[in-house]
Formats: sequence, structure tokens, C-alpha cells
Amino acid sequence: GLFAQRRNLVSPNFFRFLLEIARFCKNSREELAAGELEELTLGEYLQRGRYSPFMIDNYLVPMAAAIWSTPALKIFDFPAGPFLHFFRNHGLLSLRNRPSWRTVVGGSHSYVKAFAADFRGEIHLQAGVEAVERDSDHVRVHLADGEPKRFDQVVVATHADQALRLLRDPTDMEERLLSPWQYQLNRTVLHTDASVLPKERRAWSAWNFTREAGADEEQPVYVTYDMNRLQGLAAKQEYCVTLNRPTPCAVGSVIAEMDYHHPLYSFASMATQSQLSELNGRQRTWFCGSYFGYGFHEDAVRSGAAVAEALGVPL
Repeated sequence: GLFAQRRNLVSPNFFRFLLEIARFCKNSREELAAGELEELTLGEYLQRGRYSPFMIDNYLVPMAAAIWSTPALKIFDFPAGPFLHFFRNHGLLSLRNRPSWRTVVGGSHSYVKAFAADFRGEIHLQAGVEAVERDSDHVRVHLADGEPKRFDQVVVATHADQALRLLRDPTDMEERLLSPWQYQLNRTVLHTDASVLPKERRAWSAWNFTREAGADEEQPVYVTYDMNRLQGLAAKQEYCVTLNRPTPCAVGSVIAEMDYHHPLYSFASMATQSQLSELNGRQRTWFCGSYFGYGFHEDAVRSGAAVAEALGVPL
């Protein structure tokens, strides 16, 4: 909670910190409405507003870096307008009446299962795609485990950089719109080591941010998701998902380890978004993915649904 550390109840510095957060929220709402942020990065916007390093390092950067799974310093390259627009749309520029967040029952694999159950075609598992080759009357998809497969159309539902690598013969337009996108590697561990959570149990939340003492700001933030809270698990032990922890979890606590990649947002990458849909339908090729929006599952689903509609596939 807000006063999980009881000493903050009598800390003038902490109350100044809260007042500065309120100032940031108020100013951001007003400047968004006035359209004054188009050419500014987040770093430039914060510098112009003369916000304190304490507020930036202990409120804004942890929250933003956790949302986008991005190193602290790279958050400052995010275009200020889209960044604050996202915050406003998600109730993060309001101190009262913030929205209640919901999660999908059973986790994200539940809607993958729903898609698979309703899909009319054939699904090939464990069949990595190595390349996509386009001809005038068909597309060949080269798989790692066998002969190329021939299709009428191809939908490339991957990260932007992966999409570009897969194309045997990318057009100038595909190069121009996909190449600005860069991605951050995030090492992810599912485990039961509750020591990664805040020392004060009353400070535990669904998302928990930590930067270890002396850590370089270029290093990704260390974020732990409390899966018991996020997915309503009635479990006696804590199940956690931790990203980018520089030191290993307790011996015997690790259940699985994965590598994920998340998009990095800059003026160069976001400038492509208004034109990405123009790639679709050319050379029998269609594109969709989270980079069409803010990098989340919902953005990927929305862009995929648009492709399905364009192809005449009922949803």
C-alpha cells in the first residue's frame, strides 16, 4: 500500500513526493489537451517540467519500465505524447477513481486455446518458419523441419524485426516501415522464491519493481509479477514471474525460464504506425502484431482481427 513503510506517515519528503506526482498528473492532462507534446521525448518533457530525479526514479520510471519491460534510460526516448496518452487512457494520470483491472481466467493461453478450437485450417506445431518467399500467384513458407509449403496468402504475425528477417525479398516499403523497430530481450523466470518480493508483505502488489543497489541504469528493471494476485490462484505458496533479475532465484524454486522480446518505442518506430496497414495485401502478404499499437496482447489481437476482416474471414 501507499504507506507500507510506516515511516512515510511522518515523512515530509514523502508528502512532497506525492504532491509532485499530483503536479505531474495535472500538468500532463492539460498539456495533452493543448497538443503541446508532439516533438518532445519523455526525457525532454520531464526536463522542461523541472520534475525532481526522486519522483522520476521512484515513480514514473519504475511504472513505465515495468509496463513496457524496458531499461530505465530507454524510457526517456519514448515520445512524450503517445506515452502520456497511454497513461491517460489507462487512468494513470488520475489519483482518484482509477479503473479496476481484470485478468483473463486461466491466463493468456486460454484465448490461444479458444482460437485453436475454432480454427478451420491445419495447425502445425513445433514447425519453425525460416523464410517466406513470394511469387505472383502463390507464397512459399519454408519450415525448419521439412519441405516448403505453398499458400495463396501469408499473414506474418510476429514482431516487426522478425517479420523483416523472414522475408526473402522485402520491398523498399517493407524495409522502410519494419526496420526502425528494435526489441528488448527480457529474461523471464517462473518461480516460487518469495524473497524477490518487497520485504514488507503489505507492500506486495500484482506488479513489483526493484532495482538492486548500485545497478546500472542501462540494465533492465527487475520486475516481479505476483501470479497469485494476477490470476487469482488459491495456492499456499507464492508463484512469481520475474524479469531480468541480475542474481539467480533460490535453489529449487525455479519452475521454468523463458526469453521474451518487447518493442522499444521511439519517434522513428512510432512514425511508421500510421502507414503499417498500407503493407497489407501487397504481394499476397499481410502483417499484424503488437507493434501496430502499444506493444500489448490487445494491440496484436486488434491488428490480427483487422487482417482477418480484410481477408473476409468471419470472427
